[in-house]
Amino acid sequence: MSRTLKLTLVAVPIVVSLVVAIAYLPVSRWLADFVEWDRHLGVEGVVVYALIFVALGLALVPNTPLYIGAGLLYGTFWGGVMTTLLGVIIELGTVVMLRTSVRPWVEHKLARRDLLGALQRSVERDGFWILLLLRFSPLVPFGLLNYVLALMQVPMWKRVLTNILGMFPCCLMFAYLGTLLSGTARIATADPPPTWKYLAIIAGLATAIIAGLLAARATRAQRA
Repeated sequence: MSRTLKLTLVAVPIVVSLVVAIAYLPVSRWLADFVEWDRHLGVEGVVVYALIFVALGLALVPNTPLYIGAGLLYGTFWGGVMTTLLGVIIELGTVVMLRTSVRPWVEHKLARRDLLGALQRSVERDGFWILLLLRFSPLVPFGLLNYVLALMQVPMWKRVLTNILGMFPCCLMFAYLGTLLSGTARIATADPPPTWKYLAIIAGLATAIIAGLLAARATRAQRA
């Protein structure tokens, strides 16, 4: 059995379990409290949310709960739009940071493995498409990828466009999961969301995982 198939067989059940858990289990207390607090701030709450989101992204702190929180706060579409645009800000902020004294430290950390060289060769060979595949997959850590790509000579338009096109579908899915949480009372009644919506989420995440596996395979090929 190939390594790609093994990863797929492991990853898909995890994704399905995650979707079911998020849809049916109670919201974690701290996320619910944050959403309630932020909602009462009004317009200022949008600014607070954005600042926290960007700060965590630049610090490489996983902020998946905030992607879901965007759906709770702003709905599926606008939550997806907001987190996508904030992702672009994080990427551009990473590029700016690596023009300072932070760059040698990041290069030293990444130099321990040959990932940087392999990824750079993949980007140089396939350019736009490898960047899009990497952005499209939730298997590739968003923050770490920002730092890796910031070390490369990638045109700004490619950074921004692949970020928007690749991240927007995933951001929409996470935001939609947030809207499911906002309607837990309705889910518990006789009017649950249609089954096709859950299937659409699972299919979307599975597609994103496949994209990540393809990107990883292309990168491994450059190592050989």
